[in-house]
Amino acid sequence: MSFSKMRKIETIKSKKEVFELEKLEKAKDMLKEYEGCLLIGWYEDRIIFDRFDNQKDIYFSQKLINLRIFNQEKEAFIYRHTNGFSLRLLEDKEDEKSSDTEYFDAEQVLFGTNAEEKEEFIRVFEDRGFYIDIPKYVLQDAIKLKDEKHYLVLKTRNYIGYLPSFQASIEDVRFVDISVKPKGG
Repeated sequence: MSFSKMRKIETIKSKKEVFELEKLEKAKDMLKEYEGCLLIGWYEDRIIFDRFDNQKDIYFSQKLINLRIFNQEKEAFIYRHTNGFSLRLLEDKEDEKSSDTEYFDAEQVLFGTNAEEKEEFIRVFEDRGFYIDIPKYVLQDAIKLKDEKHYLVLKTRNYIGYLPSFQASIEDVRFVDISVKPKGG
């Protein structure tokens, strides 16, 4: 095992807030500062990959399962549970509400071994039938996925917490970025 490839644990100032949403639409007012951030939404009938536009009501459908709106510094995560929806805001920022948090970043290759160009999007798909359409305006490098020499990669930030027994565990995860990277690189 090469120790040069081990993940480095670092410390950052971050803050987390969780809100119960009586109505899903209430989240719109809380998400104005996320305008233009990357968005991935999982719904009962589709997955949406977009840049967040607070004027689009489609994001706040009752068919929502999970919705992540994110950039390099912060993430809004809306998730459905038995009693409705919750919103978790997680931001790496130094202010009076932030605290020292240990973390490590990781990159995961997302599905999609094939890609084809459509008029307004790139369709990334698996031979088994699952696909996602990435609008060209969301990820300009998506066209590189067609050459079969690139992957779609998700970067996550993994926050470490400690149990009462001092056992370290991943306490929370937020999406940081989605990019196109060369295979093997």
